[in-house]
Amino acid sequence: LPTDDEIYDAFSGADANLDLKSEKGLNIELGASFSGEGVFRPEDAMTFKVTAFHNDIKDKIIRTGNGPGLPGFGNIDSAIIKGLEAEGNYATGKVGFSLGLGYQVTSDLKFGWSGIFADDRTQERDEFKGYNVQNIYASYAPSGGVMQGVELRLGVDNVFDTVYQPATYLSQSAKGRNYKLSLAKTF
Repeated sequence: LPTDDEIYDAFSGADANLDLKSEKGLNIELGASFSGEGVFRPEDAMTFKVTAFHNDIKDKIIRTGNGPGLPGFGNIDSAIIKGLEAEGNYATGKVGFSLGLGYQVTSDLKFGWSGIFADDRTQERDEFKGYNVQNIYASYAPSGGVMQGVELRLGVDNVFDTVYQPATYLSQSAKGRNYKLSLAKTF
């Protein structure tokens, strides 16, 4: 069913669309996974997962991008969304790998990098170039004292200010470089 946000979209002054149809889809996924310890060294751990998917969606709800005075969301007759996802983690000692790299400097301090890598894609409305976006972070979470349970995290997303358009965006590019600072307390 369409969500309230899709029916009554007020983004950029767009009108409501009371005629949105429900999406109907046939989704097929096939995958395999592995998890193990002591794979290459006695103290390491590794997980790996790969999934292929094919989604055939009728009456897909999309943001129209029509602007003020027109419906913000509408249906398209059909959409095929297909792809292959792979993810994995490997940790040994102070180092961990996935689509990123983490280094545990001390039990309290960790630095890391992650990347997003997307291939070229073709959609009915256009062709889009692949992209890669690099992110870095540092986190500090004291394991004792008055600061125990506090985590300070500093991150920079899209370090190189790459201009790109994710598959989920209809007409605009993603945000550029983004700085993040968070402070959390666990009780």
